[in-house]
Amino acid sequence: IESPAFYDNNKELEDYIKSLNVEVDGILLAYHIGGGTFLGNSKKYSTRNADDYGHSGGGKVLIDDFTKAFGDVLDGKIHNITDYIEKGDSYNEGPDENDSGKIGKLIGSKVLYEGTIRSALQFQIDIGDILNVIAELDTQADMINFKIDWVNTYTNHNLQVLFDTEEKIYKTYSEDTNQIITREFDPDYDIRKNLPKTRGLEAFNNTAPMQRGVWANGIGIVTEGLTQYEVSGVNLGISLLRSTDILSNPKNPARTTPAGPPIALNDLKQLGENSARFSVFLGDSGALGAMIQQIYNYII
Repeated sequence: IESPAFYDNNKELEDYIKSLNVEVDGILLAYHIGGGTFLGNSKKYSTRNADDYGHSGGGKVLIDDFTKAFGDVLDGKIHNITDYIEKGDSYNEGPDENDSGKIGKLIGSKVLYEGTIRSALQFQIDIGDILNVIAELDTQADMINFKIDWVNTYTNHNLQVLFDTEEKIYKTYSEDTNQIITREFDPDYDIRKNLPKTRGLEAFNNTAPMQRGVWANGIGIVTEGLTQYEVSGVNLGISLLRSTDILSNPKNPARTTPAGPPIALNDLKQLGENSARFSVFLGDSGALGAMIQQIYNYII
């Protein structure tokens, strides 16, 4: 939508939307993102280019000129964007050069139950959608178990849980093809600062696959079906969800030549109910295999 530019029009359109008895979850804004008080409590989405155009480019120049011409009747405020649009596909992530990500906000917590054998905390995190998290600990257990449930309502984003290991991560240990392997990383590498500018190139990244678990700097994570992690400085990120909507994006900034045809695929959006499980332990890398066997305690 192109946001209304005048305060009177803001109110007229807000009243009309209210009369329809529809709930506004967010606004996808066009290039003219003035009229910033319109639906002020809603989430605001745009491309990075549109955001730059409105705050520092030609759009800002227009709003400044219109404000001088029309005075107080013009809503000269610029919308503040809540989330940026990721440009990835099923092959490659598509990070935005200027997007530093969004950190979830803790909005509630309580003791779910407390016993002599097992205790648990429940808390909620607002990341645009509400994540319902349960952290469970058994007496004399080696790991804390986490379960996260949420309803994913928007597409083209990468949702991670980050573990701060306090020291830069140069090496990881992870399970791959049923054995523990090592990988080396440059913790200072940032894919957003190394996006290719010419055709035929694909950006190097600090993500890697894993089978059932990964360890770095004294922290180990055993997952149930989460198979990608990323190294960034001192942080080890586990991907909970990567939502996209296309097989191969011809405008993916991380890959200047498409990997396949631009076919829209609805299932890649992963909209609706989602659930993630993982367990966390502290110790040395040699414990990773044993911890995986605790979670996947199969008897054949």
